[in-house]
Amino acid sequence: MLSRRIWLVAILLLLPGALPVMAQDGGAVWQVTDVAPLALPEAARIPLVLPAPDGQHALYDRGDAVCRFDVQTGAEECLQRADGLPRVTGVGPAGHRLAAWSPDAYRLAVIGMPGSTLMDTDVWIADFDAGTQTVLTDDGFEGSISDRVPGTLLDLQPTWSPDGTQIVLERTAIGQDGRFESARLVVVDVESGAVRDLGPLPGHETHEQDVGTTLDLAWSPDGTTLAAAFRHIPEPDYAVDGLWLVDVAGAGEMTQVLDWRAVEAALAALYPQRMALLLNGLQWSSDGARLLFRASDLRSYPMGQWMFWVELDSAEIVPIPLPAHPRDNEAVRMIWPMMAVWSPDGQALLVAARENTHPSDEAVIALDAAGGPADVSLRVIDVASREGQLLGHLPNGLSMQRAIWADSGDVIINGYHLILAEK
Repeated sequence: MLSRRIWLVAILLLLPGALPVMAQDGGAVWQVTDVAPLALPEAARIPLVLPAPDGQHALYDRGDAVCRFDVQTGAEECLQRADGLPRVTGVGPAGHRLAAWSPDAYRLAVIGMPGSTLMDTDVWIADFDAGTQTVLTDDGFEGSISDRVPGTLLDLQPTWSPDGTQIVLERTAIGQDGRFESARLVVVDVESGAVRDLGPLPGHETHEQDVGTTLDLAWSPDGTTLAAAFRHIPEPDYAVDGLWLVDVAGAGEMTQVLDWRAVEAALAALYPQRMALLLNGLQWSSDGARLLFRASDLRSYPMGQWMFWVELDSAEIVPIPLPAHPRDNEAVRMIWPMMAVWSPDGQALLVAARENTHPSDEAVIALDAAGGPADVSLRVIDVASREGQLLGHLPNGLSMQRAIWADSGDVIINGYHLILAEK
């Protein structure tokens, strides 16, 4: 059941000109003290660059090796690919996570693309500090999942705990009858490989097969709670799909925060002709009070997508506020959020927004004048006031699945490395 507050937000946003116009005051005042395109090593030719949590390193896969590189100098350290280590390229179906950095920015959990290739790929750990590549979840099988060999495990969405000791997965086993069993959430101890079962996904009672239903996972900063986004295929199950919290420190009890109708209403308030098909991009604020997420409809062009946060104490959905534009209509937004990341204290969001045309009342502040047309605005949104500050504009850079804002002030976003500081 949607709260009255959620419906109020949706109704207000449907009114003409309802997208809030950004103000230049409220909250801390930020400045960009340094900005440069990522210093990609010469061998980096593929578009997927995975930024590390320290804001100073990133990963690329050059084929014969996986490489961790310094985003400012391009200096790299590479692990020659072990036999069986999955490639880190592209994006999995429905945005499924193919690789994930550990919090210390030295280890990488890799699963490859089993949902697309149908090849069994165990979870591997590539450790750049130790120089090792090891299998964490060996199911004793190598080959095609379509062979339906009993005992084969299909693991998706590897997500590290905040202390780097555990990884949570969606796991689906192939049973003795050759059919996929119900998917479950499991926690794997990185040191010992021991597995703790958190239980089946919501809706398992009525869905014979639900592999791949988990669209995203994110561990709370204190390590006690897991945020999970679920959507069944091909149509959403309105009774159980949406955003859930899982008591990962206890018995795995699951509590629904947003149902799928709430997610659809939030996106339809901005794009009335679109239906929410995906829910991903989960990020906790550092105080554990809010969750950032992306809702999108990728079926047609132009696609409709937006980023929101949900206040966990009230289930209020807040669309990231960006300037309205005179040429906005039901299908197209002239300014829309590409990626966003919480500030280290959780009180602000840094947003990279694609601007098809700039607002006529805003000057273009080119942060990289030599890089080409400045089509992407950078704005810091103050969570309390929901007002924002325009930092400047960048060229449209590398396609990246996520942005980083580290405690040091290092930022990786839109293919650029920035240093942000309070004035």
